[in-house]
Amino acid sequence: MVRKNLSFFTLKSSSRVLIHKGLHHSREVFNPCIGKCKFHVEVKKKKMLPTTNHHIETEIEDRTEDIAGSSGHGHRHTVDKSTRIIPDTKLGGYEFWKSIGSPKHVVAPMVDQSELAFRILAHNHGAHLAYTPMFHSKVFKNDETYRTLHFQFLENEGPVFAQFCANDPDTFVECGWLAWEMSNHKISAIDLNLGCPQRIAKKGRYGSYIMENFDLVYSLINKAHKELPVPVTAKIRIFEDIELTLKYVDTVVSAGAQVLCVHGRTRDQRGHNQNYADWEVIKLIREHVPQIPVIANGNVRMYQDVLDCLEYTGVDAVMSAEPLLCNPALFNGGTHICPIELCDQYLDICERYPPPEHSFVKRHIFHILDRPIGTQNHFRAMLGNAHNMEQYRKFVNYLKGQKETLYLDAPQYEPSIMVVRDPANHPIDKKPKGRGCQQVDLNEEEASSALDRIANTSR
Repeated sequence: MVRKNLSFFTLKSSSRVLIHKGLHHSREVFNPCIGKCKFHVEVKKKKMLPTTNHHIETEIEDRTEDIAGSSGHGHRHTVDKSTRIIPDTKLGGYEFWKSIGSPKHVVAPMVDQSELAFRILAHNHGAHLAYTPMFHSKVFKNDETYRTLHFQFLENEGPVFAQFCANDPDTFVECGWLAWEMSNHKISAIDLNLGCPQRIAKKGRYGSYIMENFDLVYSLINKAHKELPVPVTAKIRIFEDIELTLKYVDTVVSAGAQVLCVHGRTRDQRGHNQNYADWEVIKLIREHVPQIPVIANGNVRMYQDVLDCLEYTGVDAVMSAEPLLCNPALFNGGTHICPIELCDQYLDICERYPPPEHSFVKRHIFHILDRPIGTQNHFRAMLGNAHNMEQYRKFVNYLKGQKETLYLDAPQYEPSIMVVRDPANHPIDKKPKGRGCQQVDLNEEEASSALDRIANTSR
């Protein structure tokens, strides 16, 4: 018998983990991934939603077999700058938007989470456009091994924007060219991340921590607009001051951004302070720049939110991040897909297009099964002890025989409310209601470290 003393981590969002404190009791259970193990279960009481014993089965179009290309991993790329020719005419604004199918459902850029396999899964369930994970421009430019491993792209995958954080215009442009070349000239656009609020972004001076530097933002976008063969786009957060936000938008658009994605929260609205995204400000921005497509990001946890946001703000598309991780079928029109079935589909795709690291797979399974598992930490321990594709598959297959103990019905969310600011222009003092991907305690760096410790527990 293998004896383990584990500290359990409950994955709650793409960037946070809740650590249950205090050991309550021990338990021995058969782990289908590794056999028998004894572990300490940490219990945190949680309000349960009512469950039913049925779900709606649907047939989806499996696009996996129709996607052409290699295994999805990049090939060694030799830079030949003599072949870099900027086309005489380059589509922009709504001409560009129409050329990629006028998408309405968008997969957000998520570090180590919007990889090829997950993008395919989301496309199979109604997503129209996807972003790559955010890549650090200096690392992407200088580290060929990192670039080859992490830049995964298939020519027939569908429209994809490659996103980079950057604070040097030359480096940003070079990354744009590399992405263009590594995708065999198929990447749709190059996106500048101006919204990352994490502490590591502050230390590295990128993301939302350069949003006050209008000159730098302008130079980054303008150089890319002039020197890249595809459109440049930008993803921003808002300021608390609406007038300053509109001036910021003017800077981004005048620099040459052809699509603008607006996360309707300020830089400080993250973690414990992550309140409702401000759809009213997104609506004002939509009206302020009618010449380019605008994507709304924030408060999209169910399909009704997609419809409400499109109608209320007038934007061209809606993006989802953390809720999409919990429900990759969020964009499929409101039809509930069994989470175990979603895990099966994701693992099938991973077998053909392996993610850069196995930790990607574990995080996705944690997200999708977070609500079904609830407080049953012995299931979390089993997944925590799995660290390869065979064990992930065994775990999911094991859960198929435990359905009566899981919460597999559709979550009962309340649609997101329409949010406006008060006359004094203060941040909104409200938090989203409903279950699903709950807000929890750790930032992205701490969450990654915690998940790594989970993966290493059984080694």
